[in-house]
This record gives sequence, structure tokens and C-alpha cells, in this order.
Amino acid sequence: MFKTNFDKKQLATLEKRYRTSLINSASGIRTAFLGISGTEGHWNSGTFSNVTHVGSHPAQISVLFRPDQGERHTLFNYRSTKRLTLATIPLHQAEILHNSSVNAPYGTFEWTAVGGSVHTLEQWTHPIPTSTLWAMELEFLEEFKLNNGCVYTVGAIKQIGFAKEVTVGDSGQLSWQNGPSLALGLNQYTTGNEFEFFPYPNAAKFKF
Repeated sequence: MFKTNFDKKQLATLEKRYRTSLINSASGIRTAFLGISGTEGHWNSGTFSNVTHVGSHPAQISVLFRPDQGERHTLFNYRSTKRLTLATIPLHQAEILHNSSVNAPYGTFEWTAVGGSVHTLEQWTHPIPTSTLWAMELEFLEEFKLNNGCVYTVGAIKQIGFAKEVTVGDSGQLSWQNGPSLALGLNQYTTGNEFEFFPYPNAAKFKF
């Protein structure tokens, strides 16, 4: 599924400027990521757009979670299993990505429950959406509670994979024809030229 793949050791051996450019590009321009966590048979997913590159040696990514009120299943899984996979989704599947933020019962894999499909890849902890342009598997390092209750987490990139639709340039920068969904606020998504708007996902619609 992935044409280009780097594991943690390979990332550490990349030339510094190349590695910095690669991780900066992969963290996106307020890209809307699908976050996948959990264990076999108890996968969970949600939509995240507050994702930031916070270091390239070692390669690290921060993910901001809303205030923990005991129902943050992705955060709970990330803390307990120490693994989180972030996957980029093209705009033609932005509605499935958006609906994956629905408040579903624990153990529900929202991505497949609302119509998405996945591949299981050897050496990747979580199933990967078939439409993924690139994905990053993170290893939990630390977290901080902000004064508004939000939880700021930092994870090391365990591995990163790029589909054939994405080109990794000589300088480490990414390019593509049809890019990932970018988040504009809570309900709107774009690639820069096209826009999609969806209502807030209602759990009753999916019979949760």
C-alpha cells in the first residue's frame, strides 16, 4: 500500500535538513487526520486537526485533545497502549472522516462504522484506511494539561508511510495531485481549491 516507508531507525539516519522538511511536510497545513488507536478487535478512531511537528531528531509530533471528560476513547487508548496512528484522507472521503468524530460507544471503530474501509499492513499496529495518502504511527512520550482542560500530547514517530499518489522530493518535501483534506473550523474541509461542508455528526444517525 505504501510506496515509501521509513521506520524510527531510518528516520534517525536521514540527513538533518531532509528529515526536518519531511516531518514538517507530513504534519500538514492544518491537515485533518484520522487518529486510530486501540487493540485488535477494539479499534477506535476520531478526527484531529491540531497536529504539529515538534522536533525532527528524534522525529516527534504533538496531538491536541479536547478536555478529558472520561469519554475520550482515542486519548485513553493512546495513553494505555502507547500507540496512535494518524492517517491523511483525500477530500472525496472527507464526509467519512468528518463522521468519524461521532460520539460512539467504546470499542466502536468509527471509521468503518460510518462507511470507511481499511487494509491491515504487516508491522503497523493499527489498520490503515485504504484511501490513506500517508500515515504516521506515534509512540506516546508525554502529555500536558493546558489551563483550558485540553490535553497536549507528544509522540515519537515510530514509522511513516507514503502512498504512490504522494511524491517525496529530493529535499524531503511532499507533493501530490489530489491532496489530503484540510480542516477549516469544525465542519468544513478543503484541498485549497475545493470545499466540502458537513453538519455535526449525530450518533442517532448511525444508531449508536
